[in-house]
Amino acid sequence: MIAALAGAVLIVVLPGAVAAYALGLRGLHLLGLAGPLSVALTAGIAVLLAPLGIPFLWWQPLAAAVLVLVVRVAIRRRLPALPLSGWGLAVLAAIAASGAVAGLIAFGGVPLGAVNSTYDGIFHLNAVAYILSTGDGSSFDLYRMTHPGTDLEFYPAAWHDLVAATVQLTGAPIPLATNATWIAVTGGVWIPGVVYLAATAFGDRARVLVALLAAPLATVFAAAPYLLLDWGTLFPTGLAYALLPSGLALLVLVLRVVPQPDAARLGPLVLIACAALWTLAAGMSHPRSLFGLVVLGLPLVLLWGRASWPASGRTPRAGGVC
Repeated sequence: MIAALAGAVLIVVLPGAVAAYALGLRGLHLLGLAGPLSVALTAGIAVLLAPLGIPFLWWQPLAAAVLVLVVRVAIRRRLPALPLSGWGLAVLAAIAASGAVAGLIAFGGVPLGAVNSTYDGIFHLNAVAYILSTGDGSSFDLYRMTHPGTDLEFYPAAWHDLVAATVQLTGAPIPLATNATWIAVTGGVWIPGVVYLAATAFGDRARVLVALLAAPLATVFAAAPYLLLDWGTLFPTGLAYALLPSGLALLVLVLRVVPQPDAARLGPLVLIACAALWTLAAGMSHPRSLFGLVVLGLPLVLLWGRASWPASGRTPRAGGVC
């Protein structure tokens, strides 16, 4: 059980953390975006390898992230240090503790290796088995599991790729790897995303305190992250919705609706790259979350529009990517 949990956390966090570091992300940016970047790399690599006939394997997303790091080093010759400040370690500890609490809330009364026997749950367990048996984790091929011989069809496979990678890394049975991955996504995507959004939305005011409070608060609401574990079970949708807080944080940064400390600002190219990778992660997890981003982000867009186009006779304030 411990090996499955540790392996799932590595699959969900490590490739994205390496890629985020290569892109120059530090602090809360790295904590909040490591999970989404891992999802993007995992699902993206699976799509790219399938037409080449290369089987999907757990280490490939990490290898891609390391390649990005090598290229960055070759271009810049050196990378800034990764400071481990006291507040950074405190926020990381709060995220880890909150993830453990969420796991206990969800699975405290059942074995971690229990099989989810809902209709959708069985489908998703079989989808992981399909990836493991065929080596094909592409979102453009998974639909053929239930519709063999079908022409090109799209079914989001990011969740199943993460679980399959956990099975490959740890040797855990599929049900155990599935539940371990849910905990890893909660602790590595949802909770850091909520922390990232809260700290970003507050700008330079009480940034650290807000981040510390947001981590435990992310575990106490029934709707997220627990509802989709109980109903369905809609694992891909749960993963997609777990990505929403970090997506909203990126939208805040893109629109500059909240002033950010100078040390916390991202360059335009890095911000665009992060937004593109987040969009890839969300689309490959489940595209329906993109509609959620539109609904939740609409007030931010309206706020940005009001600030950028004030009443006639006054000079518009510059907006856009910071």
